Amino acid sequence: MFIEIAQFTIQAGKGADFAQVAGALIPEIRALDGCSDVELVRISETGDRYVMLMRWKTQEALAAFYGTGTAKKIAPIAEAFFSAPPIIDHGQVISQ
Repeated sequence: MFIEIAQFTIQAGKGADFAQVAGALIPEIRALDGCSDVELVRISETGDRYVMLMRWKTQEALAAFYGTGTAKKIAPIAEAFFSAPPIIDHGQVISQ
């Protein structure tokens, strides 16, 4: 299983709006071939940082996600809330 960890810093006062918009997109991501799960987490200590965890069955499914209409739709919607560029990391799950 492969995972994407995306860390977002959101503009002050826009966190609730971001969470609502991003949360509404999660079912669409989950429906994509090869997606195992998606979670959006608000970092309690800061309030303006969020992490999206996307789990994919294969590295190829994760790579294919970026070519989908869903990925192309999400980027401009999410970017409107960012106060800094996101930090995106990818990895392979080695233990559960």
